[in-house]
Amino acid sequence: HNFSRPIFTNADPDIAYIYQALLINDGLPQEYFAHPGYLYILFISLWLNLLHLLGFLDFIRLEDFFGLEATEFELKFHLLVQATRYLSFILAAAFTGLIGLVVKLLTRSHLIAAMAVLVFVFSPGLILQGLIIRPELLSSLFVFAAFLTLVHATRSGHWRLPFFLAITAFLSM
Repeated sequence: HNFSRPIFTNADPDIAYIYQALLINDGLPQEYFAHPGYLYILFISLWLNLLHLLGFLDFIRLEDFFGLEATEFELKFHLLVQATRYLSFILAAAFTGLIGLVVKLLTRSHLIAAMAVLVFVFSPGLILQGLIIRPELLSSLFVFAAFLTLVHATRSGHWRLPFFLAITAFLSM
């Protein structure tokens, strides 16, 4: 597995999610409603827009692909898939940091938190989720973020408790 592997190794969701993000970037309605990955599709759309703003991509809308030859289309779409795989890697890194924070808050030990992060980083599930385009990583990131705010809420001062509970409720939706 690597970021530049052919786009057709996990083509079905990769193509579907990126296509939906291209539709959103074009201002067109979403066509794929069979999966609750809408937030992830929005993240992909925002990620592609950020890369466009920074000058890394010059094609982030569906209309940018009209009239291209097959080889040029495949090259540009491959670059979109690669860019979105980097988003998955960034989400996996954020999730790893969040795991470290949760374990540190629960145990109050830097050593145990570091060991938990090492175990988590080398787990096959995280490695796979960091290399493919799937919404489960973002969903579980929000679940752990909600857990972190609950842990922090129980250990915070009295006046902060409603604030942390509101954040937990928001992340749990």
